[in-house]
Amino acid sequence: MRKRLIPVVLALALVLTACGKEAEGASETGEAQVAVQEEVQGTESKNPDDQQPATGEPEPTDEPAPEDLKFEFNPHVYSKTLATKFGPEYWESFYNFCDAVRAGEDTFECASQEVYDWCTEDVILCALFPAACMKVTGVSNDGTVPFENGVGRIYYQMPKDEFVKREKDFEDMITNILNENIRPDYGDFEKTLALYIYFTGEYTYDEDIFDHPGDGASYNTFMAQNGVCGELAIAYAYLLLQCGVDAVEAENFDIAHSFNYVVINDKGYYIDPTWGLRSEYDVDHTPLHYFLMTENDRLEDGCSIENNRIALLFYYHSKVGEHTVSATDDTYAAFKRTQFLSMDTDRNAVKLLELETGKTREFYYED
Repeated sequence: MRKRLIPVVLALALVLTACGKEAEGASETGEAQVAVQEEVQGTESKNPDDQQPATGEPEPTDEPAPEDLKFEFNPHVYSKTLATKFGPEYWESFYNFCDAVRAGEDTFECASQEVYDWCTEDVILCALFPAACMKVTGVSNDGTVPFENGVGRIYYQMPKDEFVKREKDFEDMITNILNENIRPDYGDFEKTLALYIYFTGEYTYDEDIFDHPGDGASYNTFMAQNGVCGELAIAYAYLLLQCGVDAVEAENFDIAHSFNYVVINDKGYYIDPTWGLRSEYDVDHTPLHYFLMTENDRLEDGCSIENNRIALLFYYHSKVGEHTVSATDDTYAAFKRTQFLSMDTDRNAVKLLELETGKTREFYYED
């Protein structure tokens, strides 16, 4: 797979963070896929299996090279985790809603009153269509009936032309973030890591976000590049949803903290972008201690497993009932007590720095 090398660009330290958590100590991994080595300046190991014999000139092709592929904004983000409780009629109606507001239209086809309420609820818009949160509503302001006969009305809280521009500007910003940090030919692990390195390096913890009550929380977080744990988790999840990775906000009520639940290769993991923010640390490279964690990792951090909840499913608890998610796979245990140095997507290798020994090693991942 033709991919590029992501250079070392970020720095953090494993100390107390904005949500009040100190990183755990180092863990011995003993993982077979991790090669430990002394760092040699200017030297990169190569896998022998990657060496291919020369076969002459490549066949002509009309397909663009991977480096020429670009992301386009996806107004129809989808979470398989949420879809376990909200069926196809919800998503089809929601996508109708998204297409309508992007065009500045006043109505959209919708399956039912219950689905209409879901499509126009602020918590749904905050997570799945941020620019519309608090700027578009399902509450009538002109005496008309919001939903009847399979048609839902859209009530704008600002002039429609201004909203359409706001939405377009937001879409351009999101697309630029994606194209500057990942490529469409990246696998889900590569997208998740690359966006984690970007996000924890560029965003900060700041309660000043509450000074802007007229906008949705995740929209404000993107615009100001700051927020508290809940907003940061929603924003990071939205970037992953944009590039096809299943990601949602998770919460722990014991310590009033939010983070992410993601699914990679059909296996669930926790990621904590708030406790990994660069601005809260002072070392040379990004720590990966809070990246792709298991339930036991969260438990060690003080997040009792029985009180971890998927935020949007818990919000609709009376409708969807109990829900559970799993995060038991320890494929990425090698990231504990390490810092990120680089990712070589040609060789499927992440170069790590061990905090305790100062040695470098490589973690090999599957596409």
